[in-house]
Amino acid sequence: MMRTTLIFCWIIGPILYSCTGQKNSSRATINQSKKVRLGESGYFVDLPNDMIMSEAKGKEGQLGYDFVSQSKGSDMLGFIEIRHGRPIGGQDVFSSLEVKDSLYAPFLATRTLWLIKENPAGLLATTQKGNVSAFITTKDRKDIDRLIKVFSTLTEK
Repeated sequence: MMRTTLIFCWIIGPILYSCTGQKNSSRATINQSKKVRLGESGYFVDLPNDMIMSEAKGKEGQLGYDFVSQSKGSDMLGFIEIRHGRPIGGQDVFSSLEVKDSLYAPFLATRTLWLIKENPAGLLATTQKGNVSAFITTKDRKDIDRLIKVFSTLTEK
């Protein structure tokens, strides 16, 4: 009986280890990122392989970059604005929202305050350093934390 158990473990053990290794390897691939330049600007960010970045020019003159997940069903949207446009109606539509939470995280190599607010559609997180602003909208707090991690890699060269 003992001999049969040892033979079984000797055969099945490497197979189980191999499957576990493949699972961890695919997880590592999802979490890999590449340094990308935000358009023609001097800003760079480490973009995870499972996210897409696109340029977003507003009719008010702003220039920014959208960050979205490739995962189906994700409502996460991040936005980095590097050139501000004229304000619509002269007021900040986010200033009237109630602050739910706040945290400090790196942004452009400086510890900055992120304000997390609630709106009817979910959560909004925002921070600013100089002329560069970042916004995140989603329904899930873990998506905010994930995008803050991505935005903390923002550098200027």
